[in-house]
Amino acid sequence: MFMTKSQRFQVVRSKFTRLQGYTEIRGTDQLQYQQAIQLLNSFTPQGASPKISLRIAYWEDKVGVGCYFMEDDENALLSTILIDQNHLDSKPLNVPISETAIEAIARGDHQQILTQSPQTSAKLTDLYSVDEASMILYSLLAGDNMIIIHPDHEQRLDFIRSMVFMMPNLFFKYNRITSGCAELDGNENIIGVSQLPLTYRSHKKLYMPLDTIFVDLQNQKVMGEGLKTSDLTKNLVRNYQEKIQLGRKSIISFFTDISQKKFTNAGRYDDQSKPLIDKIRNKLGLETNDQDNWLLSF
Repeated sequence: MFMTKSQRFQVVRSKFTRLQGYTEIRGTDQLQYQQAIQLLNSFTPQGASPKISLRIAYWEDKVGVGCYFMEDDENALLSTILIDQNHLDSKPLNVPISETAIEAIARGDHQQILTQSPQTSAKLTDLYSVDEASMILYSLLAGDNMIIIHPDHEQRLDFIRSMVFMMPNLFFKYNRITSGCAELDGNENIIGVSQLPLTYRSHKKLYMPLDTIFVDLQNQKVMGEGLKTSDLTKNLVRNYQEKIQLGRKSIISFFTDISQKKFTNAGRYDDQSKPLIDKIRNKLGLETNDQDNWLLSF
């Protein structure tokens, strides 16, 4: 059963079978059946199912962490925890970083996520130079397509958790993060696609737009035609490099300024950062830039 509005977490659980689809849906008695299916679909990896996957996304006014586990070739267990946005304002979202923890949550052990300590690892600056980390952060903030490459799922999860630690909740309004899936669905932000054969690593075969970037953790490379950087993201990375909490505070302050239209005050952000600021505001639904898009002006 759903928890009351005064409580912090809401949990939606289901079993999925190839023959019947979603079955044994629990915790959704306050949702219509169709809404429950939409919610479950939002937190389920696409394509041929991996054995274990995690997805972080927004659902109405809540951030959700969905855990997915294949019991066998035909049956999967799903458990999604929805967290009220105001409970996340002052601290980062906890994300399980082991496949064992994801399986336990999918089976219903929600304490696995409720009792964890936030990740404070500086993975971004540990693995990459300031210039490379700035490009990753730029794409992350802008909501570009990002594919994290590493053959070990738990390594991808660890990197994802360090990324999530950096971001305020508002970030999840336009980003969905998936730790493992077998196909790339549209313009969704997918982090953690398992290592793909070289023959499939092309924009044409992945049907991904040109702003897709590939973050290779194993070889510590950043690739893609859409790589961008700015003095702003370089400074944010340097803050993060200096002290993790300072870096997180700087990024949250940046998001707050954007959402409250403070970024024009006293020239705080340079002209090079304006495209990033405009893109974030557009993604958040604070404004549209259709009138400036020549493709839509005819």
